[in-house]
Amino acid sequence: FAQGAAPYWNPAVFNGVPFMALLHPNALYPLNALLFVGDFPYGYNLFVIAHHFILVFSVYALMRFWGVSRKAATASALVAALGGYFLSIVSLGNQLVSTVWMPGGALPRWLRWQPA
Repeated sequence: FAQGAAPYWNPAVFNGVPFMALLHPNALYPLNALLFVGDFPYGYNLFVIAHHFILVFSVYALMRFWGVSRKAATASALVAALGGYFLSIVSLGNQLVSTVWMPGGALPRWLRWQPA
C-alpha cells in the first residue's frame, strides 16, 4: 500500500503467495488504515487501542443485554480488555482482530433468537 499498489502477491514466500487471499495479513481489513497513521509504532498502538475499545463496548453491550447491572457489565468489559488472554494476543494481529468482534457479533444473534 505504501508503494501505491494493492498487495496482490507476495513474492518473498514460497516463490510467491497470493497476499490478499490469506487471512493472516488482513490485507482488506478496514481498520488496518490505522496502521498508516504516523509512523508504524504509533499506528500499531492506535490499532491495538481501537480494538480494545471495540472489545470493551461490545462486552458491555452484551452484558447489559443479558440483564447484568451497569457495574457488573463495566467490570466484565474491563476484565475482558485487561485480562491475560486479550493482552497476550496483541502481537497476533489476526487473532486480535477476530476475537474482539466476537461479543459484538454474538449480540445480533441473541437479539434474533429471543422468544416473542
